[in-house]
Formats: sequence, C-alpha cells, structure tokens
Amino acid sequence: MYFSAVLASADTFFFLAPSGEQNVNDAGLWKRFSSYYNGGDDWEFYVFPEGSDNRIELDKGNHRAGAIDADQSQGITADSDVIINRYKLGEVQSDGSVAFGGSTIEPKSLVFTDSFTARNMYVRINDRVNVNFADAEEININLASINLSQIAHTYLAKTTAGRVNINVSGSFTFTCPRNQSGCNLDVGAYDGFIDSVSADSFNMRENVLDLTVNMYVYKADFASTRITNTLEGGKTSLVLNVGKLDPLESAIYSLGTARKNAGDAITVDFGMVDPGSLSAGEYKIVSIDEWSEGFAKSGLSDFDLRADIFDANGIEHSFAWDGQNLTLTVVPEPAAFAAAFGALALVLAARRRMKQF
Repeated sequence: MYFSAVLASADTFFFLAPSGEQNVNDAGLWKRFSSYYNGGDDWEFYVFPEGSDNRIELDKGNHRAGAIDADQSQGITADSDVIINRYKLGEVQSDGSVAFGGSTIEPKSLVFTDSFTARNMYVRINDRVNVNFADAEEININLASINLSQIAHTYLAKTTAGRVNINVSGSFTFTCPRNQSGCNLDVGAYDGFIDSVSADSFNMRENVLDLTVNMYVYKADFASTRITNTLEGGKTSLVLNVGKLDPLESAIYSLGTARKNAGDAITVDFGMVDPGSLSAGEYKIVSIDEWSEGFAKSGLSDFDLRADIFDANGIEHSFAWDGQNLTLTVVPEPAAFAAAFGALALVLAARRRMKQF
C-alpha cells in the first residue's frame, strides 16, 4: 500500500470500530478522511475530529494521522484505500489544539459477513488479529493490495461451509515483527480451507527471526512468491496443506516465480485428504516457473512430504519433482488393475467375434 508521506485529501477510509469483534462490512464503522498523513509511526494512529485538519501537522507528533471528513455520504469503492489500525481518538482543547490522552482502541477480531471491494488495504494490529468469514454462500475479497503490518500472529479462518475467495491484483504482504519468535500467518484452517487465494505477488518479510506461513487453501495462484530469509539465524517456513485432490491441469499451489533459501524445505501436508475420494492418476501439487530461485532441478530435497495417510490406507503412490512441478501419482490397487485388464479382455474378445462374422 503506497501513500505519499504528505498531508493531503484522499479517498481513504479508516475503520473507526471499538475493541473486540467487529463486522468489516458495517458501513457505519468506516469513516472517510478529509486529510491523511502517512509519514509517521503507525504504532498508534491519531484520528483527528471533524474540522481539525489544520491541526494535524501541529499535533500529530511522530504518528500517522487523519482527520474525519464532515461529509460521510460517500461509501467505499474499488478506488478507496482502507485502513484498519490501532488508534487513539483526539479531543479538541480549549486553545484549539487536539490532544490524544485517551486509551488505545484496537479491533483484534474482524468478521466479513459479505463480499468486500477496495483498492489498498492496510492492517496494523498489535500482536494478534483474527479475520473470520461468517455465514454466507460466497464471500469475495477484492483488493489491489493488502499489507498485514507488524502483526505477530494472523489468522484468516473460514468458519462456515460457504465459499471464500481472496483476490489481490497486486501484492499480498505480511511483515511480522523482526525479532519475535513464533510468528505466524495462517491462511485458512485445518477445518476451514479457503477456496482460493490469488495475488500478483505473495511476499513475506525477509529479515525475520522466526516465521511460519500455514496455507490451508484449495487453490492458490501467485505470479511470484517470496519466502527468503536474509537474517542470520532467521527461519521462514512455508507449510502447504492439501485439503482435496482433483486431477486439475494446474497445480493446487501455483507459486509463480518463487524465491526461497537454498536448502530450506517446503512442507506439503496431505493429512486432511479424504483417501476414499482418490482415484488412480497424476495430481499436480506445487508449481514454480523457470525463473525461480533456491530449488533443485530434481529430487525431493526441496520438500518435506507428509503423506502418511496414504500408507495408512494402503494407497500406493509416488512423488516426482522435475525442477518446476511437484506431482503425486496414485497407482491403482491390484483389484483395480485386474478389473481394468478384465474389461479390456472382454472388449478384445468382442472385437474378435465381430471379425468372424
């Protein structure tokens, strides 16, 4: 999300919600700014009252800040930038200045009850944020970019049986605190896979001490993926969970131009696959393009494959990596082979009888 670090009017909306669980689709919780300053620290965003635009530069200190517009008739559109940030509300003093002595307000639990469209979304919540998708037949999140900033623990969970699709035409960026261990970004959950996630770029902070990205997605499509870690002793782990297997032409996880540290392994977990739904054939699991970095040309050293569920159910299988595609091959059971050959024998016999006549 890119704003110039100057005071200016913009089509920018701020989520002025109380602490606790809040509905992101509640239009009454969004306030349009008449002026917005993006040049300061977002640890606490300073929200100025209506008509106090002229006090922003004087009273904001080293904080990002914006003034509430007196006209709130315009709603959020595909051209709007939206901000969800821990904040303080300013109060006008007797001398005309604006003071921020109140408590910090922080909506840590966000719920989408319907589809949501905006341009750029910026989220800055301390330590942890839960993003849930409530009961709806289908929820589509359509954004030009999303930046989840300085959040140690982020969970995007689908809690119902409806479809959830996250569509980002630009960058999907996650920047957790640099020196904190145990940071995580969970997209989906073991009991609630996100149906699809797409982005032009999927970028994790590079200089981080400890980050695990857990993907529970039926279909992910990124033009580029960055999971490199440049911090000495730092670790970034990517876990790709497979919820169902379909013989698709494209991979479940299409990572595009993917960059990772050479020697790091991507975990692929099949523990949530229904063995009874499998049929013999090839399944494309992960794909990257020819410009990717940190991957071997062959072998399986780039992956930690957790496929015990196949062995436990007697499913004969194999994996292959050709430098760009990770493929699972499921071999038919002996009974299936016998049935197939039996059917073929019947067809050949029928053809021979027809030739005799």
